[in-house]
Amino acid sequence: MKGINLLVLYFLVSCSTNKMERHSVLSESLRLCYVESDSYTGKDGTVQGTMTTSLIVTAEGKVKSCNIIKNDFKDPNLNACVCGIFKQTQFESPSKSETTEIQKLVDFKPVNL
Repeated sequence: MKGINLLVLYFLVSCSTNKMERHSVLSESLRLCYVESDSYTGKDGTVQGTMTTSLIVTAEGKVKSCNIIKNDFKDPNLNACVCGIFKQTQFESPSKSETTEIQKLVDFKPVNL
């Protein structure tokens, strides 16, 4: 994904105040990662699939780390883009503990399927 797109998406995600609006921006950001990947065009042999991430979220709602724990794709750029988006996303504070693990499933498929 182009650096400018990540900057714009970061701005949109960080400026969104409404929970539904943040979810919509996050979904669109993840969709852009997919559309700009080799997976979307079929260059890596996988056109659709799922990716499960493990996010370590701080008590402040910031993503401390992102790991891909299950993945149907072979495109490292898609993996990096998805984790980059999650790391820029502010989540609601999951608990009062120091950190919490959250698993997120992302389903990618072309619009025409």
